[in-house]
Amino acid sequence: VTISFVIDSQGRVHKAEVIKACRSRYINKSTKVLLSKLRFKAVPSAIKARFPKTVILEVNYQLG
Repeated sequence: VTISFVIDSQGRVHKAEVIKACRSRYINKSTKVLLSKLRFKAVPSAIKARFPKTVILEVNYQLG
């Protein structure tokens, strides 16, 4: 599953979405739950000007 989201300078996530879904609806749904719970620490003032940042991330699941 590939996801995309924007992190603002306060560590909040915006515009989160699955941009490449998996064949498993369960995994896609779980990924959406993950996206809804993402939180990051506020960025240090030294790099605050570099935000917001768009992140595209591939999430790999291993079932075992």
